[in-house]
Amino acid sequence: MEIKEFGRRLRKYRGKTSQEKLGELLGYGQTYISSLEKGLSTPSVELLDKLVKITQITSAYWLGEIDEAISAKDLSNTNKNDSVNDKRISVLDMELDSLSSFFRDRVKYEIEDAKDSTLKRVQEDIEELCLFLKKYRRDAT
Repeated sequence: MEIKEFGRRLRKYRGKTSQEKLGELLGYGQTYISSLEKGLSTPSVELLDKLVKITQITSAYWLGEIDEAISAKDLSNTNKNDSVNDKRISVLDMELDSLSSFFRDRVKYEIEDAKDSTLKRVQEDIEELCLFLKKYRRDAT
């Protein structure tokens, strides 16, 4: 998923509705909605879930796997037409793939973030220990 494309789609869906109003519907602040639309923030799993439920548009669209916004309602309607059913299956497959990719990328990001955070804490602890040892040496002499 390209974050900027998600932002463009969110902005397009929002239309004339304010970022604040959309944020209220989704349970997020206007600042977060703005950063999503600008491509500065990655949407959370919770936001994506709420967006699909509120808009009734598949996650495959929001994650950039398909170009046309297909409603979840359209996918759930039964239809005897094989080409429509094939399209539904195709969209559902793409949605599954995009969700798998989204979660895989999100987990990688969380792991990298945790590594960076842990490394930073270790470096800070080492620096603090070095300062303590220098002070201890000065006090001992």
